[in-house]
Amino acid sequence: MGWVFVTSCTDRETAVIGGVDIRSCNWVQVPGEIAHVIDPIYRQSFRFRVFDLTADGKTVRIACGEFSNGISGFYLPENAQPSAQADGPASGGSAA
Repeated sequence: MGWVFVTSCTDRETAVIGGVDIRSCNWVQVPGEIAHVIDPIYRQSFRFRVFDLTADGKTVRIACGEFSNGISGFYLPENAQPSAQADGPASGGSAA
């Protein structure tokens, strides 16, 4: 499966992907699934874990991992529905 970069954020920020705030939802790792992704800036390859994020009856499958210390990248499957695209980073989130 191919993956498409949607956003990145620091540990102190949050992002909303497909209407789901990544800091305010339930994360469930998809067993055995690894996403092979490319950093959009430095073109470095990574192997990120895959998760299903669920909140308010919405579930979004993402791949995520750390690009560098405190900077995480988020990807969607390339066949994701348009409604699952990132709504953009939001400030004021907490990684707690």
